[in-house]
Amino acid sequence: MASRSVRTIGWVLAGIVGCACIGTVATYSTRSMVPVSLQSGSVWTGSWEGYVVARGTWIMDDEQIYSPLQTSQIICRKPPMTCVGADAELFSGTLLSVNVREYYVNNWDSNTITFTLGSRCVEYIYTIDRRNERVIGTRKTLSTSGECLPLSDKPIKLSLSDGFKVWQQLYKDAQNKTSSFMFVGWALCWAFVIHRIWGIWRQAHPLVTTADGSGAGAITR
Repeated sequence: MASRSVRTIGWVLAGIVGCACIGTVATYSTRSMVPVSLQSGSVWTGSWEGYVVARGTWIMDDEQIYSPLQTSQIICRKPPMTCVGADAELFSGTLLSVNVREYYVNNWDSNTITFTLGSRCVEYIYTIDRRNERVIGTRKTLSTSGECLPLSDKPIKLSLSDGFKVWQQLYKDAQNKTSSFMFVGWALCWAFVIHRIWGIWRQAHPLVTTADGSGAGAITR
């Protein structure tokens, strides 16, 4: 009896350790999908007539942006009517890309700053709103032929959001993907442990089969 109890406890401990390992793998998988966190967003307009600073993560209004793990900072100065934007993006969890761009301000009045960035294919129009302390953008497609062929002619709406909230949602989505595999792994682990424990205790009370094939009962050891 004591030997069977020890073996049972051993299988229970093995199940706990196995589930802990499965949980660790699931956590590692989640973090590998979202390997970095993002800074919070802010738009500082306290020196509107001199300069404005905006920080955050770009999101699309209707769908997920191609590279969601990214953060940006924009500094606009009234003289000389330019904005400098620095972007850091993480691709495939391992490739970090950093870009610095200069924008020419088209309009700077008491409430808004407007600046643009264009190419042969698309044009980005950005607006900093002093009242709402928001930065929004619109991508307009200029051409869909030649090298621009894959582009859609539908305008895309962007907004500079709180990066920490974006990271929280990305991490939650990653957890939802890995948790289903984790629960299946736990279920299989405990099913195996229960099967082994049942086998241990079944050996203690084997059925005696009579000549006519019916079970006559159990022999207690």
